[in-house]
Amino acid sequence: MNKRWIQIVGIVMFLMIQMYISSEPATAYVVTNEVQVDEQTRQRLEKKYGLERPEEPKT
Repeated sequence: MNKRWIQIVGIVMFLMIQMYISSEPATAYVVTNEVQVDEQTRQRLEKKYGLERPEEPKT
């Protein structure tokens, strides 16, 4: 009987530890898609995909 209870307590503790480990908050990584291109490449991409440059903000 004692051995059975020890097994049950051990399984419950194992499951609780697993739940605790899996419930840690995920870390969000900041991903930026900034790409630096030269002027010639920029013009080719604009022409190829029909893009327009954004207007410069007026202050």
